[in-house]
Amino acid sequence: MVEIYFETSVYYAVSDAVQELRQLCASRVLSADQLEVVHLLDKLHAVQVDNSELQSELILRQLDVRRRDLLIDWQRRHDSVARTLINRQRVLISDSGIYRPAELQQLYDVYDKETQEMSSFCRSSFLPAISTNKVSTTGVGSTYSVKPI
Repeated sequence: MVEIYFETSVYYAVSDAVQELRQLCASRVLSADQLEVVHLLDKLHAVQVDNSELQSELILRQLDVRRRDLLIDWQRRHDSVARTLINRQRVLISDSGIYRPAELQQLYDVYDKETQEMSSFCRSSFLPAISTNKVSTTGVGSTYSVKPI
């Protein structure tokens, strides 16, 4: 939910100005009909303010949804490029007869497992139990943390 915060001093200044305007209008009213018109205009103004607040909340929510959609689209494009790159490198390494270190094979295995989990997820309506996979590299002394998409 999107929340809008106004500075307290600005809110009270506007509130005071509205109150002064109400008092000024009420003091200049000559008849009951004029008083009723002033009250109706006051209610109309309050409804318009509420409407403006709702519209601004709606616009902020739409903006947030649009940002998320753009991020998802970018992630999908990035995933497609990465998938293509990994598969082409795999074919190139296999066709060239280049030695594939165990660490690289572990990364391929993790990639294959996560690709299967993601395609299984896309076919189902529930989240599969995906854990964080860790692949250690020998000789380097560090651990790569491979997180699911």
